[in-house]
Amino acid sequence: MDDDEKNATDDEGLEEYDHGFDQFLDEEEIDINTFVLPPRRKCPICTLPFPFDYNYVNVIFKRCCGHSICGSCDESTFYGELKRRIEDETYTSKVVNFASLQKCQFCRKTPCKQKLSALEKLAECGNGQAMIQLANLYKNGGDGVQIDYKRYIDLYHMAARADNITGCFHLGKTYWSGESFDDIVIEKDRDKAMRLFTRGARFGDPACLYCIGLMLCGDGKDDHVQYFLKAACTGLQEALDAVKKSFILKHVTKEEYAQALRSFQAVHDEINSEERTKFNKRLAAHETIFDLSLMSKKRQIEIVNKVLGPAAAGHDYLVLKDD
Repeated sequence: MDDDEKNATDDEGLEEYDHGFDQFLDEEEIDINTFVLPPRRKCPICTLPFPFDYNYVNVIFKRCCGHSICGSCDESTFYGELKRRIEDETYTSKVVNFASLQKCQFCRKTPCKQKLSALEKLAECGNGQAMIQLANLYKNGGDGVQIDYKRYIDLYHMAARADNITGCFHLGKTYWSGESFDDIVIEKDRDKAMRLFTRGARFGDPACLYCIGLMLCGDGKDDHVQYFLKAACTGLQEALDAVKKSFILKHVTKEEYAQALRSFQAVHDEINSEERTKFNKRLAAHETIFDLSLMSKKRQIEIVNKVLGPAAAGHDYLVLKDD
């Protein structure tokens, strides 16, 4: 059996699925010589650009009202509220409700327990990030959601249509490489992938710009390095690595490489504040507020004392998981 016959047999019974792409057909190509990526979105609390985070660890999405803040500011709010309770002489309880310390900085609600309904309401209002999180629920299941791959794909199309860069990036990658599920298959489509990456780049995603460069590199286009350079200058590590390789191959000049390095460092100097650096260290050590509810009382007290310092001295506070 040759490869074509084998593939035909393997794909038998799969439904080719494509939905909602017509709205992207008018996406014009980027002129890399004049194109400028929009500024990175900023955290509304510390007003610094959001860190690079494609795993939703350093950027926290609030399902209660649809806002996003950086993880450092989210944790600072938590410890700020705990410190106020410690210093309040009228507050005598030794047990602190975990959720009560996590009130949303915008709507002042405690973390929403009904994940599905909260995301559905936000998605209906056009919130692209809610669409992405809802899509991932349908892809992976859990929280009372049955796996539904068609719904998952539809929601990513909706997010891309709502100018969500995550939707554009991941949907672009899906069409670029193709993907199959239990009962449906997404065929490779280079044109769709290119248009989605172009859309994502226009709304500020350097990863989409980098992917365009990779696609053009595969086509043997000489200008692909310009996409790497612009993406690297906005702080994307993968793009800087590609620029370095291009420099070794003498496709990038010494001056271009040096400028990319300077611009890359300037972006990260702006993003990485002292508070975020401390938060990242706690994140790496599994000592953030996301880990507290899983710790023993003794370990919780150690972490709280470590973060608050003298303010927490002599206070044996227990932070409980909100059931």
